[in-house]
Amino acid sequence: MILSYIKPMSVAKITGVISVILGLVFGILYLPFACMASAMGDSAGLGAAFGIGMIILFPIIYGIFGFLVGGLYAWIYNFAAERMGGIEVEFSEVA
Repeated sequence: MILSYIKPMSVAKITGVISVILGLVFGILYLPFACMASAMGDSAGLGAAFGIGMIILFPIIYGIFGFLVGGLYAWIYNFAAERMGGIEVEFSEVA
């Protein structure tokens, strides 16, 4: 079998959701470092607020760019597959 066409919107939706999840994980991982950095300085609450802001902003930013890049990749794949052939895929049955 040859994968000759991918619907860009379906890829964009999946990569968008995956990117939102990754953005949330990175935002959560960023929080302790923001709190530690602010604790070393004069404004202890500013770092925590910034870290919490990243928990909100990272998923949004990652989701938007993941959606756009996923759709672009699918569109580029379709363009290339039309000219060079698609990805050959081999399936086997599991008993």
